[in-house]
Amino acid sequence: MRIGVVIVEDEPPVGMSLIEWKETGLSCTVAVSSTEGAVPTICKNAPFIVITDIRMPKMSGLDFIARIRELEFKTRFIVISGYKDFEYARKALKYQVENYLLKPINGHELNTCLKDILNKLRNESIKRKDAGDPERITADGRGLIKQAYLNIPAITVIEFLFQTLRIFTEVT
Repeated sequence: MRIGVVIVEDEPPVGMSLIEWKETGLSCTVAVSSTEGAVPTICKNAPFIVITDIRMPKMSGLDFIARIRELEFKTRFIVISGYKDFEYARKALKYQVENYLLKPINGHELNTCLKDILNKLRNESIKRKDAGDPERITADGRGLIKQAYLNIPAITVIEFLFQTLRIFTEVT
């Protein structure tokens, strides 16, 4: 089973072609063009990793991360930015972002970052496994077991349903 990655980018997704999908065992669950559309996507898919641009229309990448953190998802974030602004980096640290990469994206740097996250996930899984946690990732990384329904707080499901209903009523 591959680990899902969600890419949130308002331009053509930066770095998709740079990611070593097969070598890392990752798969692109979905690419979303807005942070607003990404919230229900995260609620539905509960990905392990999200790569997001920092400057997005309506809701910034950092506000998006804050929202996902409020919903108590344990998602790992990589922020991509064209700005060396210290305030952005400071906020990213506040929201426990795994890495802050500057555009243009360097493929080696992005893949190293992704591999570091995978190693952290594996190490955390080993610790949970030793503690008897049924939700785990095997130490060798081949058998990823994700029980997304256990990770989604009830308020998230309700919020997702309301957003879906709102979108449906706008369309009809």
